Amino acid sequence: MSVSLHIDRLVLDGIELSGRERIDLKRAVRSEIARSVRDNGLSDELRGMGARPSLRTADIQLRTETSAGRLGVLLSRSVYRSIGK
Repeated sequence: MSVSLHIDRLVLDGIELSGRERIDLKRAVRSEIARSVRDNGLSDELRGMGARPSLRTADIQLRTETSAGRLGVLLSRSVYRSIGK
């Protein structure tokens, strides 16, 4: 089975990232979502659905020292909880 996930826009209110941090965030989101889907699959609902115009996820609690890469992992896990098994 082939899965294509396209995130058109990711809104992070109150968080400013440098160019390098944005790259780190994007890389972490991409790899963590891919790992989660590969290891755990998708929900039956989403598998037969196709595109979704938006997805609301749970809030994420951050610490001041949270890196962009760690933020990407936390965001990915929140997204996966909305689309995964």
